[in-house]
Amino acid sequence: MKNIYQQINLALNKSNRLKKSVLFSYSFSIESDNLITLISHPSINNNDVYFLGKPNKGFMMIGLNAIKKYHIKEDLEMIDDISNVISNLEDNKIGPKILGGHSFTSIKKDDVVWGDFPSSLFIIPECLAMQENNQLWLTISTFVLYNDNINQITNQFIELCKTYKKIFFQRPIKTKRMEIDYSIDYPDKEKYIEQVQSIVGMIDSDNIKKVVLSRMKKIYLKEVIHITSIIQLLQSLYINCTIFVYNVPKQGLFFGATPEKLCTLHNKNITTGALAGTIGRNKNNTKDQLLTDLLLDSKKDNQEHQLVVEQIVHKLKTYVKFNLISKKPEIVKLNNVQHLFTPIKGSLIEKMNILELIKILHPTAAIAGVPTSKALSLIKKYEQFNRGWYAGAIGWMNQYGHGEFYVSLRSGLIKNKSAYLFAGGGIVKDSNPEDEWHETSLKLKSMLDIFKTNKVI
Repeated sequence: MKNIYQQINLALNKSNRLKKSVLFSYSFSIESDNLITLISHPSINNNDVYFLGKPNKGFMMIGLNAIKKYHIKEDLEMIDDISNVISNLEDNKIGPKILGGHSFTSIKKDDVVWGDFPSSLFIIPECLAMQENNQLWLTISTFVLYNDNINQITNQFIELCKTYKKIFFQRPIKTKRMEIDYSIDYPDKEKYIEQVQSIVGMIDSDNIKKVVLSRMKKIYLKEVIHITSIIQLLQSLYINCTIFVYNVPKQGLFFGATPEKLCTLHNKNITTGALAGTIGRNKNNTKDQLLTDLLLDSKKDNQEHQLVVEQIVHKLKTYVKFNLISKKPEIVKLNNVQHLFTPIKGSLIEKMNILELIKILHPTAAIAGVPTSKALSLIKKYEQFNRGWYAGAIGWMNQYGHGEFYVSLRSGLIKNKSAYLFAGGGIVKDSNPEDEWHETSLKLKSMLDIFKTNKVI
């Protein structure tokens, strides 16, 4: 806790020059073997909680208790607040971050599924915990104003750091299986097949090439589940995905395990990719390879995939000098499905922040269709629900404008004892309605397994 007084004094001086409040952050390492204990504390239940994890890389990020919220995804005040931070560490990885995301399309007030869940929500957390390569760091943040009493602010801040540090010395809540009472499909299979048939009939007319149609399964749970159990189950089941959980007090808990990165930006280097084209898995290695070969040779899946590649390149070509666009897609294998994937990398031609790139890219053809405007019109016409944050964007940005954002797929919303799970598939000319139902069922199974698994961590 060295030099906090001096650092706060720098923040107060900057506040005096700018005549506005300034963000002050202090980062320090901590000894702990489980970051999840931070969320297990009873005081966390009704507060903002943001979680992002990459199990196969040993990476976790947790944000607790928003000190400021922003509800516009291109909020200039948000950019200004984080860029003017006074921090004891100048590090791309460690230090204060803006965490959050936004929905696929706007959520209207009192939506039947999402209620008053915000269409866009970004926060600066009071406590940001990061774990990578067995190293754990806490970043504690607050806003200071030039007329604040430096001694009082310093003492309060030191006590705040000690409070969060103490939370780690407790046992995490044991993972508990989530029992399903019953579930309902929206739409049902018959209606969904009719919708797919109708959309297939429109492909190639009016220049429509692809439409991503999704469906929803509502699950009724026998009891309320704790956020810790959701995170631990997701981490255990989907080690090759990016895990996300966002608890918005009184509105619900959004969660998922996505295989799809929307965009990362570090310095001027940008990484994105096309993930489209799906087939199942088989526990038998020989049969699994046959499925892989079928996917690689599938005309329908390759057509769908190429549309996504072309659209991403088209959207970014004005802003990015490309240095990698794979000529042939790779295979990404997950628990119960495998996908076609084409990595795309490049460098920015002019300076931009990650939020500006997200605005350009989202929604991609992988989650909307081609052309975007016509696909969105058909999605609005046929889908019986608001997607909300399903197929939206979720991630983080640091004070340099760098960050990572992911497409919030394989996701769901939990509100008390109800859970809403979402899955979609790309409809092109050669789509088969029965196959599309099967594909979306496989994707929904990714979330259903969280509720059915007996695995104890």
